[in-house]
Amino acid sequence: EQELNHKQEVANKALIDSNNAVMASNKVLQESFLAAIQGLGVAQRHQGLQGQQVHQQHELAPAPAAIPVLPVLPVLPVLPIIPVPLPVPAPTPAREQPQQGDVEPPPAPRIPTIKLWKDAVKQWEVGDPAKGLTIPLRDWTGAMRKTDPTKYSQRKLIAKEFDRVGRNEGNMNDIHGEHAKSVRYLIESIRWGNSRRKAEAANKRVAAKAVALDEDEDVDDVEVDEEDDSDEVEEEESEEECLIRHRHKLPAPVPPSANQTGPKPFKARVVVPRVTRSQSIAPALVQAAPGHSTPFKRRLRSMSVCHTPAKRR
Repeated sequence: EQELNHKQEVANKALIDSNNAVMASNKVLQESFLAAIQGLGVAQRHQGLQGQQVHQQHELAPAPAAIPVLPVLPVLPVLPIIPVPLPVPAPTPAREQPQQGDVEPPPAPRIPTIKLWKDAVKQWEVGDPAKGLTIPLRDWTGAMRKTDPTKYSQRKLIAKEFDRVGRNEGNMNDIHGEHAKSVRYLIESIRWGNSRRKAEAANKRVAAKAVALDEDEDVDDVEVDEEDDSDEVEEEESEEECLIRHRHKLPAPVPPSANQTGPKPFKARVVVPRVTRSQSIAPALVQAAPGHSTPFKRRLRSMSVCHTPAKRR
C-alpha cells in the first residue's frame, strides 16, 4: 500500500507540473496574440494618415487575413489510471474424451436373491430384467463385480456345475440329491465335490509318478532336477495363495477327510427332557437308607414316588 501511495503521489506531482507548463504556454500565446493585434491597429492608423492613393493601393491589394485567436481551455487535473495486473488462471489440462468402444456400463445394482438353483443359472446366462438385473452376470466387468462379489461367485459356481453335468436337470438332481432343493446346501455340495475331485486328481498324479519311477529305475539327474523345480514351483504357488488369502482375510481351504463320504447332512434338533435336582437326588437318598423311616425320609420317598416312572415305583 505504501508503494502504491508513493507511485500515486509521484504521478499527481508530474500531472500538476504538466498542467503548470500548459498554462504558462497558453499565457505566452495570449500575450503574443495581444501584441500582434496591437501592432495591426498601429499599422492601420499609420496607413489612414497617408493619402488616398496609398489607401486605394491598399484597397486593390487583398487585405491580410486576421490571425485566429485560439480559445484558452481550462486544464482540469485528471487522475492517473494505474493498471492492476489480473490473476492469470493456470492452464487446465484438456480432458480426454473416452472412446465409445472403451466406455464401461455403469455399476450394476445388487444381485436379487433366489430360492432355486435354476434362478442362479438364469441370472448368470440371461439375467433377470423383472428384478432389475438387465445385464447377465457372465458379461459383468470388474467394476460391476465389486457391487456384490459374494452372490456373483455363488451364481458362477452353480452355473459352472450345471455346465459340468451336461446342462441336464436330472443329472443335477441325481448327483446332489436332497441338497439340490436348497441353494445353501447345494453350494456346499458343489464345493465338496470340487475338492474331492481335486484330491483324486492329485492322488492319481502321485500314483502315476510312483509307477513311472518303478518302471524306470535309472532316472537321469536332469529329470530329478525338473521334478525338484516343479516341487519348488508348487511350493511358491502355495505360498502365494497363502499370502493372497492372508491379504484378503479368506479362510484356508480344508481338504476332505478320508472318513467323509459326502457333504454335511441336515442337522436335526434333539429335545432333551429337563430333570430337576429333586428328581435326581431323591431316589438316591431313598435307596441309601431303605430300612429306616423318618419324616424327612418319608417326604423324600413321596417326592420320588411322584416324580419316578411306574416301573421304578
